[in-house]
Amino acid sequence: MKPMLIAALLLLGATGRAQAPAESTESVAWAPILGVNNLDELGRAMRQEEERPVKLERNGQDRTVQNCDDYLSALRDGFSPASDSENEMALDYVWKCFALQFLRQVNSHASVGVIKEWPEGLVASLPPLVCPGECNGAKAREWKAALDDGTPWMNWDSTLTVESVNGTEAYLQDDAWEFSLSLVVQSDSHANGSQGAGEERFGILACASAQQGTYHDCEFVVLAADGPRLRQIYSRP
Repeated sequence: MKPMLIAALLLLGATGRAQAPAESTESVAWAPILGVNNLDELGRAMRQEEERPVKLERNGQDRTVQNCDDYLSALRDGFSPASDSENEMALDYVWKCFALQFLRQVNSHASVGVIKEWPEGLVASLPPLVCPGECNGAKAREWKAALDDGTPWMNWDSTLTVESVNGTEAYLQDDAWEFSLSLVVQSDSHANGSQGAGEERFGILACASAQQGTYHDCEFVVLAADGPRLRQIYSRP
């Protein structure tokens, strides 16, 4: 995961469960794969041991983690996967831990549900969620500008096509990469009794795989609706 994205996601969880005003209403839904039935189970899920531990390092120091609480704590302390193989093993932590942290920001009195499918038109509106391969220099700057502006992915990459959308899964492809997207968490809040749509947020697991070669990487991305476009939520100084 890119450091900027890690900082943004950690910031989202820094203050614990969000407490919305009494007049506000909020709804949230998540994919069953998270393994929680209600918001009261989040603490247990964050402490539950994963099948495989992951070794992280920082300036020659090692730390081995096996649950989401310890994984996120290590990231806050500046640790990162110790090798490419450890990074591959950490992919399960990437989506699950940040998705559970997303849910910790939801008002404890929110109505809850299960995500069954992508909202109509959302996939076509997504900004470029990942910049796979050697993403640096001019390419990285162009990608970040498109992401900040909420430019639809298919406008930024003219070769990108939506291959299929099935339930909470979507598959896209361009001339070099294949992308699998999973809608994991979705929330909608109405502030101060307003009747509008409120702010919608989406937690998406985005994975990129090279059509030629072995490159594979995933990011958990949090987006907020900004009018007709979707913007990624960053930490800001």
